[in-house]
Amino acid sequence: MQNNIHERDAPVVIEVRCADSDGFLMVFNLCRLLDMGNAEIRKLFRMMNRLPYENEDAIRQTGDWLEKYVETTRFVYEQVQRENQREHVNVPPRSRRPEDAAARQRNKELEAAERQAKQDYNRAVRLQTYFNSERKL
Repeated sequence: MQNNIHERDAPVVIEVRCADSDGFLMVFNLCRLLDMGNAEIRKLFRMMNRLPYENEDAIRQTGDWLEKYVETTRFVYEQVQRENQREHVNVPPRSRRPEDAAARQRNKELEAAERQAKQDYNRAVRLQTYFNSERKL
């Protein structure tokens, strides 16, 4: 689900200048952040903050994008949670009736969707925490 949240939005592309190499400019699509591992993300944030004045626009855009992403994932998580509470059906665990089996299957799907939405939200909060911890004020 996390990769589908911003598909309808225009990609947010940032340009990051790096201090380590002469004139290195990295052009990066923030939506690809979701496909990266935590170590790579932290490295990107550190690279961005080595030259805070030259990367001011990239830092601002990343902060805004992460804030929007956290809000979106929280909204999706709350929606899925409400749907699960509304549609969850108590079913005897050993019942062999086809209606009960279908209800159990639906309950499993709802629980899986809620777990995924919670993971997406937690990941968004973690990304924002990484970004804020690397930020030089």
